[in-house]
Amino acid sequence: MTEGGWGPLRTLAATAIGIALAGCGGSPTQSVAGGSPSAQVGLSGSPLASGTTLGSGTTLPLPQLVPGTSEAPPNYSGTNGSVIVWSAGTIGTPSDGPWPDLMSFDPNTRLVERIFVNRNRDSRLMPIAVGGGHVAFTELNPRLYGPSGWRLWYLASPGAPAMLLDRSDPPGGVEGPIPFAAVDGTRVVWTTFHATPAGRRAEIRMASLPSLAQRVLLSADEQRTEYWFPGLDGGRLVFSTVEYNPNRTADARHVYVLDLSQPAGRPMRLDSTGDAAAPAIHGDDVVWKRSNNELNWGSLVLHSLTTGRDLALDFGDQSQLLGEPSIGNRYVAAEASDYHTLRLYDLTTRSAIVVDTWPERGAEGAFGPHVAGDLLVFAHGVAEVGGRGELRWARLMPP
Repeated sequence: MTEGGWGPLRTLAATAIGIALAGCGGSPTQSVAGGSPSAQVGLSGSPLASGTTLGSGTTLPLPQLVPGTSEAPPNYSGTNGSVIVWSAGTIGTPSDGPWPDLMSFDPNTRLVERIFVNRNRDSRLMPIAVGGGHVAFTELNPRLYGPSGWRLWYLASPGAPAMLLDRSDPPGGVEGPIPFAAVDGTRVVWTTFHATPAGRRAEIRMASLPSLAQRVLLSADEQRTEYWFPGLDGGRLVFSTVEYNPNRTADARHVYVLDLSQPAGRPMRLDSTGDAAAPAIHGDDVVWKRSNNELNWGSLVLHSLTTGRDLALDFGDQSQLLGEPSIGNRYVAAEASDYHTLRLYDLTTRSAIVVDTWPERGAEGAFGPHVAGDLLVFAHGVAEVGGRGELRWARLMPP
């Protein structure tokens, strides 16, 4: 994963605090056609890097600013393909936080709302999961919860009271990473670590909506197995694991799918390589990252649940330096080590396209691109300490 960079909008995977996502949008479009790379420009007007090509006849959206994010610094954000939700401070908040509240933006109505106002004004909310009109988010506050403490909350609708789903163990318990959550219209699923009567466990938990009745889907000795990066779609859960040998001198990383409609169902492993992590699911397609460590850059694999076949995704010169992916109706996105070029992978044409570029010698670029449905979200800013940024969005072409 990335190091340094634009404060919280760069990936902080070692502490399980993630990248910022930004939104996709709308109306203006720019048509571009294949040709000499040296003659082409990105949507920002900057020349494309040497060797970069654009899909012939492709019409790309012109990203637009998410209102208010250039005045009050945004942090971690998420989208379900309909609305964009992000954690934010107020005007004048430093670029490194805190970000105690949740904001939302609807690209269709252009409505911006502060959907959650936190009485703990020194808190940071991240990561955030959005789905089915619901939001789940983690609150970090060293003053209240300790240096590694956290709370996981569920928000049923804008302005509704936040409901507590989970909390970090008290002193003497498991000081594991913060939870990662996924949410849809009927459930919230998250990964967590806790001390239990059965010992110190890594778990995947689920809360049914709207009752919030909980059950443990999977549990393992946290010295042998860790669960990471849950994703939900159509009643299926994908997640990744880190699986250690008995003396923890080696590990394998795998991606699994679990059919939640089958109460007695067991996870099915999807990868065959032992270096898979950070899956995302859309329909019958699952995409994940391959790397020698779940925190490192890697390449992307697309897996079909229908055929069982894998496809390596070609992102050009960024193909081996990609972070956690996301997948929508037509496109795959992933943060890249080279933030000067924003690419998406088109599942219809089976090729990568360039959305925008920035000068290679500068610090400006795109961070944390994310797609859901036909919505693209990314953070645009400057990769330097104290650098400020904004969220941008664009609505993509359907399949």
